[in-house]
Amino acid sequence: MTTQNQQKDNRISTSQEASFHKNSVEKGCVAIKSKSPFVVFLDIDGVVYNKPDQEGVFTKAAELFPSGEKRHTNRACSIAAAYFFNKKALKNLSDLIEAIGQITDVWVVISSSWRIGVTIEDLRETFFGIHNFSKYIVDKTPETISQEEIAFLCPKKRHPETCNFQCRAAEIQFWLKQHPTVLDYVILDDDDDHLSGFGERFVQTEYRTLLTEEMVKKFLLDRSKFC
Repeated sequence: MTTQNQQKDNRISTSQEASFHKNSVEKGCVAIKSKSPFVVFLDIDGVVYNKPDQEGVFTKAAELFPSGEKRHTNRACSIAAAYFFNKKALKNLSDLIEAIGQITDVWVVISSSWRIGVTIEDLRETFFGIHNFSKYIVDKTPETISQEEIAFLCPKKRHPETCNFQCRAAEIQFWLKQHPTVLDYVILDDDDDHLSGFGERFVQTEYRTLLTEEMVKKFLLDRSKFC
């Protein structure tokens, strides 16, 4: 049984957020506020969602799209699936955004495969609009980049012949290259895909447990090292 003290230790306390804010001010990180936002590169599967109830998704799709064939499309099922995102993981994501938001503006950039073939407006309003993090969505990483760009941008210099035109690390680097004023960011993803080349800025989740409180706490503490 979880004790009251254990529950207290597992929470991101107000005092922890205040300490994070104080350390950031002392290090001059607050100066970023007027110049550059903090970016959260967000994967979906394995971070806030792990497909626990496929039958429920189909039922929800039928509820959202009661007539016609739309209920059977991937789009309909994806919109319905958002209703089954893990509540604890979503809370942990909100805690991260709120803590960082104390010292600078926060942007969410969707790096998940959920972005493929979907507009930013759709992601923000139609797919994820029921969740708090949606109001922070400003962009998505590119869907495709050339093999040459992947070879040049990938932090681990993946060989272009083995990348099959996909490398999430290179996609994020490409986005950062297009937004040179962005100085601070975190990457939330359950799959490495050469993301470990970003060091402490990469928070690797686990598909079963998703984004945990401990991961958020650790990042907030580690962030002061490279802010």
